[in-house]
Amino acid sequence: MKKIMIIANPSSGKEQSEEYIEKLKSILSETTQEIKVNKTKEKGDAENYAHKAAEEDFDTVIAMGGDGTMHEVVNGLRKNDQSTALGIVPLGTVNNFAKALGIPNDPLEAIEVFSDAQIVPIDTGRINDTYFVSSVSAGPIPETVQHVDSEMKTTFGPLAYFIQGVKALDQETVYPFTLLFDGKEVKEQYSLMIIALSNSVAGIQNFIPEATIEDGKLYFLGLKETNLHQKLVLVPMLFQNHADYSDQVDMIPFSKAQIRLDKENDLKTTIDGEVGLSFPAEVEVFPHSLNVLIPAKSTVVEE
Repeated sequence: MKKIMIIANPSSGKEQSEEYIEKLKSILSETTQEIKVNKTKEKGDAENYAHKAAEEDFDTVIAMGGDGTMHEVVNGLRKNDQSTALGIVPLGTVNNFAKALGIPNDPLEAIEVFSDAQIVPIDTGRINDTYFVSSVSAGPIPETVQHVDSEMKTTFGPLAYFIQGVKALDQETVYPFTLLFDGKEVKEQYSLMIIALSNSVAGIQNFIPEATIEDGKLYFLGLKETNLHQKLVLVPMLFQNHADYSDQVDMIPFSKAQIRLDKENDLKTTIDGEVGLSFPAEVEVFPHSLNVLIPAKSTVVEE
């Protein structure tokens, strides 16, 4: 690798972020001619830096931060047709994207990956004009989770999302959708919908056992109208690799979909853990559209 740009979110990793940057630079300097470090200060910085890196023909961008940082960097890279590869040092609360790729959750272990990494192509998704690498979701639970603040994340870690999510379990709001999956129409009412790229959703691995991040498919999971008791029964099933969840859950693999909310409502999506757009939406998978660096011996992505 001749040119590498490090894009670091200093608010992730706290005071140790500087230590991680220096450790990463020391490993990269053995095989890299140029290393440039950019630190984000506000929302949008990571996307802008990544876009500039692709325009300036950097071989690799290494993103240091949480899923929000990864989301921005991927959008910066994908909105430019260059082949700049992406490396990941997870510093966030959930780090779902890193987990899906088999990258160690410990930052120092993740940094060591770059001394002997392999480059593999993975899929990316796009909802309207926004790319994603983990999931898109909508419903009371994702909306509630959007309100997790930095103080809660610091205090409770990943448990903060669970605490917020539980608050929405007793909400029985359903939304009427018309969905077109690869030309096949589905009309249904859902209280929760998730579109995933891999088997890892919200940091929970094997959430969709058959999904892989390079199989050229997206996976739709829709939870129909359920009461609190039904949700309490269903949720553990979703986490235990059940291929046939129940009559209350639709699971549909697809390549391209159009989604319309049939009742006027400002229901917003959550995209890679960030507040997203409202409906209607077009969703599409782009097979093998992003090169990423993963551990040399990883079997998460099949070549």
